[in-house]
Amino acid sequence: MSITRFITKYIVRYPRTNLLILAIVTLFFGWALAHLEFDTSLSAFVIRNDPDMLYYNKIKELFETDETVVIGFKGDSLFSPEDLTFIKNLSKKIEEIDFVRNVKSLSTANLITTTPDLFQVKALMGKIPQSRQESDALRAHATTNYLYVKDIASADGKFYSLLVDIRSDPKRQRTNEVVKKIKQVLLKENAHTKYKLYLAGDAIINHSLGEYMQRDFFVFIIPIYLIITALMRLTMGRWRDTIAALFVITLSLIWSMGAIAVMGKTFNNVTIGIIPLIFCIALENIYFIHDIYYDRLRMFKDKAKAFNEALVLIFRPCYFASLTTVIGFGSLMVNNIKPLVDFGILGSLASIFAFIIAIVFIPTFHILLKIPPDLEKQLGFKIDATRFIMALTRFIESRKKWFWPGIILVILISVIGIFRIRVETDHLTFFRKNSEVYKSTIFIEKNIAGVSNLEIVVNTKKVDGVKDPENLKEIEKLVNFLRQQKEIDKAMSIIDFLKDMNRALYDNNEEYYRIPDTREAVAQNLLLYSMSPRRNDIEKDFVDYPYQLARIRCRISEHNSRKIIALVERIKSYIKKDIRPDLEVNMSSYPVIYSNMVNSITQGQAEGFLLCVITLLLTAIYYFRSFKIGALTMIPNIIPILFVLGFMGWTGITLNVGTALTTGIALGLIMDDTTHFFNRFGMNLSQEPDYVKNMRQTFLLTGEPMIFSSLVMTASYSVLLFSEFRLTAIFGLLCALTTLVALWCDLLLTPWILITFKPKIR
Repeated sequence: MSITRFITKYIVRYPRTNLLILAIVTLFFGWALAHLEFDTSLSAFVIRNDPDMLYYNKIKELFETDETVVIGFKGDSLFSPEDLTFIKNLSKKIEEIDFVRNVKSLSTANLITTTPDLFQVKALMGKIPQSRQESDALRAHATTNYLYVKDIASADGKFYSLLVDIRSDPKRQRTNEVVKKIKQVLLKENAHTKYKLYLAGDAIINHSLGEYMQRDFFVFIIPIYLIITALMRLTMGRWRDTIAALFVITLSLIWSMGAIAVMGKTFNNVTIGIIPLIFCIALENIYFIHDIYYDRLRMFKDKAKAFNEALVLIFRPCYFASLTTVIGFGSLMVNNIKPLVDFGILGSLASIFAFIIAIVFIPTFHILLKIPPDLEKQLGFKIDATRFIMALTRFIESRKKWFWPGIILVILISVIGIFRIRVETDHLTFFRKNSEVYKSTIFIEKNIAGVSNLEIVVNTKKVDGVKDPENLKEIEKLVNFLRQQKEIDKAMSIIDFLKDMNRALYDNNEEYYRIPDTREAVAQNLLLYSMSPRRNDIEKDFVDYPYQLARIRCRISEHNSRKIIALVERIKSYIKKDIRPDLEVNMSSYPVIYSNMVNSITQGQAEGFLLCVITLLLTAIYYFRSFKIGALTMIPNIIPILFVLGFMGWTGITLNVGTALTTGIALGLIMDDTTHFFNRFGMNLSQEPDYVKNMRQTFLLTGEPMIFSSLVMTASYSVLLFSEFRLTAIFGLLCALTTLVALWCDLLLTPWILITFKPKIR
């Protein structure tokens, strides 16, 4: 007895045992699902073991600072008491939030001054100005002193901002909880003040990515369920079949998501996108199993015998169809980007689970029910696609010569479009332009300064090396170069504080706005500053405690990956050419880390696609026992991928972490219909050796399952188009488009291939 017949016999003979096993496994995965955790940090998007990310984490721990939140707003009037009172109160409320390390604003910033007898560090705004003269003095400091301008006030004094540094925690990512509390504070403030507050920064993008994706994919579960239920009822014709399909989908969802928790993995901003895909994965074989079951049931009038025959006939093609999906998802694992790898693992598991559940549950469900009384009747509420299928067969037979030039033209246009694709890792483009995240970012960057940080650390390799004027001059050269770059709105370092202190010591004489001449003078200035009761923790912001490292913090308003890469290369080139080689200069931060992903995404996409095609080809060759047939099955499946990639190039849709998922997923999913068509064609070939007549018969038998399953999948993806989150909408668009194009290729090219090349399918 073959393994297929043994499995089939067991499934059919013990339906109640099958239900018990399925229930136990579902309860186990359901319990695990209840403990599933989410990781929405930006670090989930990066390249695995990226040295820049590892260095960035080291710097975060050293300086005790994680990400920065920027709060901006337009003042009512220039430095009015009302504006300044609001800033003071808001700063105080945010400072009280746990894991807020520092709030930099007009009310918290320090002013370095001297008297004839005393070096003094006092509050920039000790009290709310009560006169025009006091207000003008504060405005002069805030809009002209480099320590403040473009950080806490715009150069024209019309806009204000608060910079909130989140304290790093080596044990746990605190960004989300801090951002949630900041948003709660701002929500209350917006409710009873006239100021419109804008919230931006890498921390906000980080938080919003998780917030949007969690909301979207969980909110869309119900609409997808409703649409799938309605369409399956119309295309299957019986409620019992629809209910069986819904059970398969639901169990697949629970098992797949529970498996993540069992493996100790977390859901992140990318892997959460698997939820609508699981619906489609589960639909792969449902229509074909039902179709062949009812065909055999009409023949034998016995449920057990019908399923014994049906499962033997359908097991191998369903297994192969699921295997191709596993291969498609598995191709994502060649990427070096963690969420893509996790998505590949999860998708592969979902494909395996969906196959097992469908093969076991559908026979079990129907065997426990009575034979439907309408078995021999025309179903009244079922869409009949027979006329459409017959029209397609006539078109294929009469227009065979059109296919060659048509295929060549589609491939040519698609390839040209592919060369137009641009890789982009800017997470701001994931949001629609009318979203709060996007509008806030643009507002602050346009009116104050960039919201992303670029971190540069100079290692003098000596204790107290930062106090050496010669090293400080090298740092000053680098800072001056950075300020000349159009992408950098502001570059702050220890240099700015030392110059400001030196000037203050000489009665604010601008001639002394320079680095002190001697190591002793530098050390003395730093000592005087550190002894002040209002010290601003320079060590934690711009130097380490042994004064070996100097940190330069740049605010950039550029988000384009290619431009950031060019900026980084210019900086590296300058460092190599103009900075003393004994100083070690390292650069890191999220913009740099994201830019590193550009080449990784491109390489991973190319390698993954090539691996997927080769593996699917070899698998098809083995399954059909023929190189020719294996190669022919790839034609209607590669063209949809080329078409969608070309569509991306022509329409300007960029290749990013989200869209990079599409090709591997699609190539695995869309091969199912081709497999079932070739398989049924081969089964009929011994009885009907005429290829054209066989094509007609096969089309009538498999056409409806192909059309209906693809349309239901397309409808599921299309729900995502209504998302407020641009990445979700584009992901849904590309998946829906790929499924539709693949359907047309299977409806037109697959039959044409069979009657044109006449393969001998055994």
